[in-house]
Amino acid sequence: MKAAIERWLAQRWYGAIAPGLGLRALAGGYRLAHDWQRLPTVEHLPVPIVVIGNFTVGGTGKTPLVIALAKYFSARGFRPGIVSRGHGRRSRSPLRVSALTPATLCGDEPKLMFEKTGVPVLVDSDRVAAARAALAADCNLVIADDGLQ
Repeated sequence: MKAAIERWLAQRWYGAIAPGLGLRALAGGYRLAHDWQRLPTVEHLPVPIVVIGNFTVGGTGKTPLVIALAKYFSARGFRPGIVSRGHGRRSRSPLRVSALTPATLCGDEPKLMFEKTGVPVLVDSDRVAAARAALAADCNLVIADDGLQ
């Protein structure tokens, strides 16, 4: 049953089948509710921000791309930092991932990104605060992992 619902939604999401009237009404209601919310403030940071994200959750290659970009920019003289929300972690406080940080505290993906790149990886539910922490760690470029979620 779950697989059938996922298949049904995927066909409409990716355009194989046009969404029906019910889904269009639901989308319109969501749009109205979203527009009534207060727009977030924008903070401009003095370094480039590279946002890696996707509308699909999991399994689309975001983490390997973040790792590849961190290596790419490091090899070209940048000092990148990676910011992540640390999905699935037990800790809720902001932290900088180190070799001694257990994956349960920071999340398995931030731990992997640190191990593969060696660049500062800052985990915080507030991405702007994490980016500020990256600046404080002397980073001159920020890569936002899963930045569209």
